[in-house]
Amino acid sequence: MWADKLSQQRYAQGESPRWDARTKRLLWVDLATGTLHTAQLDAGALTDQASYQVGAQIGCAAPVTSEDGWVVATGQNFTRLHPNGTTNQIALIAPTSATAPI
Repeated sequence: MWADKLSQQRYAQGESPRWDARTKRLLWVDLATGTLHTAQLDAGALTDQASYQVGAQIGCAAPVTSEDGWVVATGQNFTRLHPNGTTNQIALIAPTSATAPI
């Protein structure tokens, strides 16, 4: 098996790649830095890259099908990330208190 280098960029913990068919862009997260990255795949290279800082660790991201933006799993929340970089919490997915049952 061979892997080709698509970018000269380096990431602390790049993972969870996903193709966004809606925008024809590759999405991936840098878990350690809390960043969502997007780029076009053009002739075996990533071009037109964009990055969005969320302010929390991101486990994965998925495009919102009805409009622009993404849903990202951030720590204990599902968060909506808008193309302008703003965020809003959609749902709490884990208790925040150390005494709360798991």
